[in-house]
Amino acid sequence: MTNAFRKCLFFVFPFLASSPLVESLDYLNKDAVAVSGDWKRNSWFGYYHDGGSGWIYHSELKWMYPSSPDGNSSWLYLHEMDWAWTKADFYPWLYFHKLEDWRYYENDLGFYDAQTESWELREVLSEQLSQIEPRPEGNSIGEKSSSTYEPKEETDSNQTQLTYYFLTISSGQGGSASGEGNYFEGTNPVISSTPDKGHEFLHWTGDGVADAHASTTTVTMDQDRNLNANFVIQQKVLYLNAGLGGSVTGANTYDYGSEASISALADKGYQFLNWTGDGVADVNASTTTVTMDQDRNLAANFRNTTITADQDQNITGSFPILQKVLSLNAGLGGSVTGANTYDYGSEANISAVANTGYQFINWTGDGVGDVNASTTTVTMDQDRNLTANFVIQQKVLSLNAGLGGSVTGANTYDHGSEANISALPDTGYQFLNWTGGGVTDANASATTVTMDQDRNLTANFALQQKVLYLNAGLGGTVTGANTYDYGSKANISALADTGYQFINWTGDDVEDANASITIVTMDQDRNLTANFAIQQKVLSLNAGLGGTVNGANTYDYGIEANISALADTGYQFLNWTGDEVTDANASTTTVTMDQDRNLTANFAIQQKVLSLNAGFGGTVTGANTYDYGSEANISAVANTGYQFLNWTGDQVTDANASTITVTMDQDRNLTANFSLLQPILTLTAQSGGSVSGGGTYSYGETVTIVATPDSDFRFLDWNGSRVANSSSETTTITLTGDSNLTATFEAIPPTLAGMIDPHDMVRRMGRGINLGNVLSAPEEGRWAPAATEQYFMDLAEANFTNVRIPMDFYGSRTSGDTSSYSTLANSSADFTGSMDDFVVSSTYLDRIEEVVTWSLNQGLITVLDFHGSDLKTEFLHTFNSTNSDYLDPTSARRAADMTKFKSIWRAIATRFRDYAPELIFELVNEPYFELSAAEMDTLNSEVIPIIRATGGNNVYRNLIVVGGGENSYLAPQQINPSILAGDANLIATFHYYDPFKFTSSQRDQYDNNTWGTADEILSVQTHFDSVKNWSDEQEIPIYLGEFGADNAKGFDYGSGTLRKINANTSGFADGGPDLASRILYHQQVAEEAISRGFAFSVWDSGPTSNKTIHKRTDSNESSNFDFNSFSVTSYDPPSVTASTTPDTSTWVSEIKDAILQNGEWPECYGPEGLIKNPTFGCSPFDDGWSLKLVSTSSAQFTNAGSAFARTGNSAAKVTVQTDLGHNKVMLENRVYPGDLNGKRVTVEAWVKSESAAEFRLQLKVIPQDGVDYGNQYPTSDVYSSGSSYERYVFRHTVGGAIDSIQFKILMGSAPATLYLDDFSITIEEL
Repeated sequence: MTNAFRKCLFFVFPFLASSPLVESLDYLNKDAVAVSGDWKRNSWFGYYHDGGSGWIYHSELKWMYPSSPDGNSSWLYLHEMDWAWTKADFYPWLYFHKLEDWRYYENDLGFYDAQTESWELREVLSEQLSQIEPRPEGNSIGEKSSSTYEPKEETDSNQTQLTYYFLTISSGQGGSASGEGNYFEGTNPVISSTPDKGHEFLHWTGDGVADAHASTTTVTMDQDRNLNANFVIQQKVLYLNAGLGGSVTGANTYDYGSEASISALADKGYQFLNWTGDGVADVNASTTTVTMDQDRNLAANFRNTTITADQDQNITGSFPILQKVLSLNAGLGGSVTGANTYDYGSEANISAVANTGYQFINWTGDGVGDVNASTTTVTMDQDRNLTANFVIQQKVLSLNAGLGGSVTGANTYDHGSEANISALPDTGYQFLNWTGGGVTDANASATTVTMDQDRNLTANFALQQKVLYLNAGLGGTVTGANTYDYGSKANISALADTGYQFINWTGDDVEDANASITIVTMDQDRNLTANFAIQQKVLSLNAGLGGTVNGANTYDYGIEANISALADTGYQFLNWTGDEVTDANASTTTVTMDQDRNLTANFAIQQKVLSLNAGFGGTVTGANTYDYGSEANISAVANTGYQFLNWTGDQVTDANASTITVTMDQDRNLTANFSLLQPILTLTAQSGGSVSGGGTYSYGETVTIVATPDSDFRFLDWNGSRVANSSSETTTITLTGDSNLTATFEAIPPTLAGMIDPHDMVRRMGRGINLGNVLSAPEEGRWAPAATEQYFMDLAEANFTNVRIPMDFYGSRTSGDTSSYSTLANSSADFTGSMDDFVVSSTYLDRIEEVVTWSLNQGLITVLDFHGSDLKTEFLHTFNSTNSDYLDPTSARRAADMTKFKSIWRAIATRFRDYAPELIFELVNEPYFELSAAEMDTLNSEVIPIIRATGGNNVYRNLIVVGGGENSYLAPQQINPSILAGDANLIATFHYYDPFKFTSSQRDQYDNNTWGTADEILSVQTHFDSVKNWSDEQEIPIYLGEFGADNAKGFDYGSGTLRKINANTSGFADGGPDLASRILYHQQVAEEAISRGFAFSVWDSGPTSNKTIHKRTDSNESSNFDFNSFSVTSYDPPSVTASTTPDTSTWVSEIKDAILQNGEWPECYGPEGLIKNPTFGCSPFDDGWSLKLVSTSSAQFTNAGSAFARTGNSAAKVTVQTDLGHNKVMLENRVYPGDLNGKRVTVEAWVKSESAAEFRLQLKVIPQDGVDYGNQYPTSDVYSSGSSYERYVFRHTVGGAIDSIQFKILMGSAPATLYLDDFSITIEEL
């Protein structure tokens, strides 16, 4: 269904809510013409029979009840299918009320569902509709059962519902019944039954009938009804009387219209005379029949036929009665019976029988009992002469047109006349025949009919039959030739013979002339030909090593192709492999081309002998028999203390190489010569460093070698001969032969340092402080003392580990005005600018860079925060349409401001892209009052790629993100998980100032100055648990970017006075938290954060602010920066030395201590990396580790404790007690699942031992199914540890798709005690 057609629903159906149901056929009838009888033909709807009851019978859709609500369309109640809507412009599309969807109707296929693109049979759709409950809405059109029509007029609350029920009426044999239809609930329609002639009504069966024994009665319509009218045939009584002289048989009760047999038997001396009474077939026959179409009373008459004489010769007997003559005359059109001579006074039976086509009128003459009866009596009291009169009959000719045409000639005609009739077929149809009697030529569309009775004729039509002739060209056969209905689709098929292929069809209107199986539209006779061509078969010949072949070509199917094979020099022909070769062992032969063939000629090479001899001091390998011309590999191996000298004998490619190849084009004899060894150690340094220690040494001597990396480079490993520790810059090698070693170095890439896992970064960030109200102020120094290097020295000295630096870019700090753009909705297209239209002040960036450098130089992890005190008016605005700062998200102004925001981040990221990973970017501060969650997701998804694209360390730099629309602990939980999953270096943040009435109680409107009840502490824990659960679920670490409470009692540490936060009230505050509550709040929040693994940064905005922690005043010095223009004329950083001021004058000590001295990090913090518990700091210490013993090896794995740890409080101690081999004692970490294909894995381990001990580092690689990985156990050299911790490095590049990887330390070659600590693994993209 097209979208346009579907959209018609929006303007077709609104009338249903206000239009009453109109029971009308006017809409269908206005486009219809009468065809025959009650049949009509609608120009778009087809043929239907209208009997006048409101129900019509459609030639395809069967019974339906139409109604037209508006006169321009029609609702159709389809029997068993509920209501459907259509109109002339749409049909055969039908909108089904229950489905609330359209179906396309075709008589042969059923109903088409455009959504599923499938056809449904009527039975299937009916069953589907029956399963749908009637729609409860008030715009139901009407349903077969319990359906309602409920016009929607909202102003009428008393509106009633009208319910339709269906009354089905049927009749038994012997009559008919009327009254069937659709009726409103509560009505009492009249129903009637009419018995056929000879039948009588018996009763109604079914519920709800007022009088079941009345032929005309009423029925109550409170549900669907199904009634049946029952009839019985009438019984007629035959009475028989025997006159004097005989007896009769046959009297009985008979079915109406039946023929009763009657007999009269004369007694002795009597003879049968006749029957008197009506209906006797032959009144003069003693045995005859009588038609029982009414009650009958007949008499059999006899007469005496004897004369006797008594002893006195007196004669007695019967004498003839006086006879009277009855003469009967028949007028034109009939005949008479009954003329005879009758006894005087008897009643003579007379009958008039009309000829075919005539009817009796009356008798003329006297004495007739009933002159209007064709059979009557006449009293024979005199001779009589009677005449029967007749007239010709009128016969009615009824004509009906079957589907596909029309008829003419229906009328009333004289009996026996010839009526002219004609049938006209519609387009695509042909006249078939007439059915009914009397047609002169039933097969002629125009003919005559003899009207010797009423006639009811039907003209039958059929779709025209079109002949499809199919011809097969040479090489194939065809199927599908036949006679088809006009317009139908004929399936045709062409089948190629063996060795042939189908080419195409030639002829008209083939749907796809190039398809062997296709269809053709039969709107005329068609003659098609399928064309074939002989197949071409390809002969492919392959020559095995040692020869050539001839004969490869393309051949006609069945041809015998000649082939030949020619052996090269040194080779001989063996045979042909492949099918159907006439002689596989003959080099020249034939092959039958009845299919594509692929043959190979095989050859064998000659064999040559290689003899090898070893001089004193070594051995040789490679002597053997070889194929002619092959390259034989030969090797000379010097004994210990000897070296190979050369080969002598036949010519070789390189006589001085111990391993060479020899061309075996003849038999050969060679000798390997050896001499005493003085090993040469050759050292090579790749770019990035230098080496020392190379030279010539005595056999078996151990030499120390050193690799020295250049500045900005790092040593990787030694490649070449085996050394004691290939990952150590200084190591040893024992020379037992010439050795070549290469020291490899690599530049320390900025991106490598940038790949710090965000969980590790958060743990390193730990506890921090905000440099509040400094760089984010309109002028630095206005809101808080200007930043100096001393401030960061103070932080580091106090053991803070991170600092958050808010910054802002409003005003002249970024050029490019956006205020002229439209704020109207849907105007975003008016903004056609780009990020290049906005320029960030380089002077302001210089100042930020200066402050960031101070911070990083003190070892502080530094967060650059786009603070945006004017975010809602300058950049982000608000998503709350009731706020005065609201800008529609689709406005041009919003598009321009967002582009400006992204341009600023591009400038920041570009400036700092090569800075260490300890610099972190926070995208935006507290956007939840400006941006919704969805808008913040959009900002994150657009700004993150901009930062990454600037390159350098920004590719992997950790970024801090937050969600929109919610404040406090709910903020990070608004971030769309897809954003978190799309970047591996994200940290989520939230701020916590709950309860605000306490934390900001210096304000006049708040007066909650105490805090610390169990419920208040539980509230913090509940909120932080919510964040922790979300963090664990999303596997993203948390940074609590701000928290804190106002100064105790509202104290101003800058002025030493009380501070009031209310612009409308003068004087000083008398409120603010009490000191104990302020201390407890900072302590509790810090402890809850740290214990959950959240890094934090407490808010501090200097000595003159409402939230003070750092209270130094000696940094409040003037600045040479012009903060209005940000143009630098001269700037001399203030000369600052480390402060010697006592702690009490630098810090609000009780708050600083509450922050720094409470809370412990959770064990095994963060998600498990490739190595779990790398420092053995988890609880238990061996979490993630297991000791595996192979064969009968023996060893123990224990916690060495802080005394033997390199860092922290734990280290692994492995005590090996056997010497079964390096892989017999294994300390294994848990399996890490993941595909690291194409990445380089660098394992770093710190190891020492009580005495020299050997070990190896190993990775176990599990490839994905179907991947041939090769060595699944890449292993380091054998390392030798000493009494102090030394760093050992092993690298492996994953060279295929893998499922998992596992780290192991291999021990067990000798008894030893080893200490292991501080494992790490770096994964690098190559």
